[in-house]
Amino acid sequence: MARVAAKEFLLPSSVVLALICGGCASNRSIYEPYSYAPLSPTTTWTPPSYFPGILEKDNEKPPDQELPFSLAELIDIALQNNPQTRISWAQARSAAANYAQTQSLDFPQLEGSFAFTRYRTPTFVSQTDSSHVPTGNTEVVDTYYSQWGPQLSISYLIFDFGQLRATTEAARYALYYADWTHNYAIQTLLQTITSDYYNYLYQKELLYAYEEGVATAQLTLDATDLGRQTGVNDVSDYLQAKTQLLQNQTSWTAQQQNVQVALATLLTDMGLSAHNQIDLQDLPKTIPQDNVLPGIDDLIALALQNRPDLLATEATLRSQQQNLKLAQREYYPTLQYSFDIGKTYFNNGRLRDQYDFTSTLNLSMPIFSGFYYRNGVKIAQANLKQSEENLHESQLNVIKEVTTYHSSVNVSFDTLQFATAFLESAQEQYIVTLAQYKQGTNTIINVVSAQSSLAQARADQANAKQSWYTSLSNLAYATGLLSVPDLPTQENQ
Repeated sequence: MARVAAKEFLLPSSVVLALICGGCASNRSIYEPYSYAPLSPTTTWTPPSYFPGILEKDNEKPPDQELPFSLAELIDIALQNNPQTRISWAQARSAAANYAQTQSLDFPQLEGSFAFTRYRTPTFVSQTDSSHVPTGNTEVVDTYYSQWGPQLSISYLIFDFGQLRATTEAARYALYYADWTHNYAIQTLLQTITSDYYNYLYQKELLYAYEEGVATAQLTLDATDLGRQTGVNDVSDYLQAKTQLLQNQTSWTAQQQNVQVALATLLTDMGLSAHNQIDLQDLPKTIPQDNVLPGIDDLIALALQNRPDLLATEATLRSQQQNLKLAQREYYPTLQYSFDIGKTYFNNGRLRDQYDFTSTLNLSMPIFSGFYYRNGVKIAQANLKQSEENLHESQLNVIKEVTTYHSSVNVSFDTLQFATAFLESAQEQYIVTLAQYKQGTNTIINVVSAQSSLAQARADQANAKQSWYTSLSNLAYATGLLSVPDLPTQENQ
């Protein structure tokens, strides 16, 4: 390398200090960290004036509607607006990118660089006289050097006893876990919206039942008022009927709040602002007459094959199996080849080499690392055992849910039939009892009792309807199906 002397160039000390401190803290947190925390246990934290605050987002609104929304339309809106499915979708995309990234070492690694170096070094020069005879004195001369040039590096992993493959396989099953988790988030959203939908309709039907109860109580009050005015009945009958009317009106008023809360819950789970108002289709007027369900064993087998959360847990187990293989193979050597080539220029380009290269074949193997790899295998074995038990626990929970919801469907169907019959009987009883009271052959106590039974029958039927539809939805959810129509029956098997 040649040597060239140059004029010394120095930066002012203030400029050097500013450059050094340029990357330091831009606020006082570095020397006064407590200023960014509450001053005492009894005071609240006050954000600084430049605090960005919470990101604002426009309130989501439901689409314009000409007809009442069906359950399918509500689910479609929820899938577009609910943040949970968006989160799980983003996580699945991240896992997919991570899986792709783990395969990068299957390809040669190519890296380019360009370096420029400028440095100064003292050189000791012997002084001479005019005849070029050394005088014995030495002079220190500052010499400046410059060199630069491009460099290209290529490396390739030739063989590692399957370590890279195990890493890739573990990432692939982690991707499957994220994908199944996204499916489970969608299924959970469907089940949530369905339950909210039927709960809102139940609250509306219960409100209607209370309205009917108010009308029935008013009818009883009118009958007692007529009897009081004609002197047939005592005033106590009128007061008792009026008390029943006020009680029904109180229940009806309180139920209006329950309807609003149910609607707000539905809108929130759909990813919409709770202050929106939407119109929904009512429950079918016809009561199901048949309860056709497949056997419990068939449903359990279906759930074990379709439940996304169960499949996600199984994917985690597969990923841990690959992690164990990786931990066991980290003992083995790896063979890697690298090749570097470049060209270097010296002293403003006046000198340069032809080109330089380095070819390396490297075989490396861990000999002793403080039991690091041995303990890594133990960690992987423990994680695999935990995943196996998690899968077993998930299977037991799935079987429990299917069994419970299957029984709930049967019970809710019978309950709905009984509630319908109870309502029909209560209506007839009230009509007969009120007619007898008007004729003076019955007492107000019997009328009020029949009226209470009728009100209870209306509420019971509304509750039975909700239980019937919700239990079907829960059974479809437990078996891993996305909607109730997908539920197989003995007729279409």
